[in-house]
Amino acid sequence: MDTICAWCNEKIVGNGVSEVSNRPVSHGICLSCAKKMFSELSENMNEYLNRFDIPILIIDKDENVVSANDKALKRAGLKPEELKGMRCGDVIECVHATELGRCGRTVHCQSCVIRNSVLFTHNTGKSRFRVPAFPDIQQYDPEKKTQLFISTEKVGEMVFIKIEGLPDKD
Repeated sequence: MDTICAWCNEKIVGNGVSEVSNRPVSHGICLSCAKKMFSELSENMNEYLNRFDIPILIIDKDENVVSANDKALKRAGLKPEELKGMRCGDVIECVHATELGRCGRTVHCQSCVIRNSVLFTHNTGKSRFRVPAFPDIQQYDPEKKTQLFISTEKVGEMVFIKIEGLPDKD
């Protein structure tokens, strides 16, 4: 599957841009358009992220959450300033994020689809699209397993994570 920029329609390859092919397509934003959007058009990151009706997190190279849209913040019961020092597992309320070692450093984290997708995208620049994940998240029915679909995309030195299927809190 190819990823094309939803703004300029060019194929996104890692952080670069090349020709469009005839393969199935998903949309993202290339680095050039992202820079233009956030500087020339004066749209801030939060306004852009809030265009999505699913939780979106932005992760830095050290696996820390640096921003999230309102949908993700509301789900986690957080304010933007509370994200400092948090990791993805903290925000989605993975039960293992509270264990010794915290998110990204427990034995369970080695097989975490979300973490591995973020690391893959950070290291290769290649996006992931709707990868099935079954994280152990805190919820009212411990017998129910939550299936999420994780999509990742690298923009500059950050990775955007789209999280489909994360249940709302009551």
